[in-house]
Parts: sequence; C-alpha cells; structure tokens
Amino acid sequence: MAVDFVEKKKKQKYLLFIVLGLLAITAVILWFGYFNQEPEQPEEVYIVKKNVKINYEILDNPILKELVSFQKTPDYDGVLGKSNPFLK
Repeated sequence: MAVDFVEKKKKQKYLLFIVLGLLAITAVILWFGYFNQEPEQPEEVYIVKKNVKINYEILDNPILKELVSFQKTPDYDGVLGKSNPFLK
C-alpha cells in the first residue's frame, strides 16, 4: 500500500514541474512577443493644397439647355397594405 502513495506523489511532482515549465515558456513568449514591442510610430501625412478651377462654360452647351426637370410624382391614393404586416 505504501508503494501506491509514493507513485502518486511522484506523478504529482512531475505534473507540477511540467505545469511550471509550460507557464515559464508562456511567460517568455508573451514577454518577447507582445509586451516588449516598441510602440508604433504614426505614418507621416502630407497635405497637398491645389487650386481648383471650375469651368462653367460647359453649362452653356445647347444640349444641356434642352433638358427639362421631372414633374412631381403624384401621391398614392390607394390602400397601402395592412396596419401590421406581420399578421396573417
């Protein structure tokens, strides 16, 4: 019977070392991969100002003068469906 207790203690001891080793490896990976990074520098943004000239002479085209605006569409006089569309 004493042998069983000794074997369980050995297994627990090995398991403890394995868990501590995994925690140490995880801590090293996180330290060098995530926490030890330098903050990113923002990219430089250049704003270029240009003078824009609009050519209004294109609006004097005779084809554009022949265009007529749309008439207002009449309102619908019929029934617009059920009061609650989710009811059958």
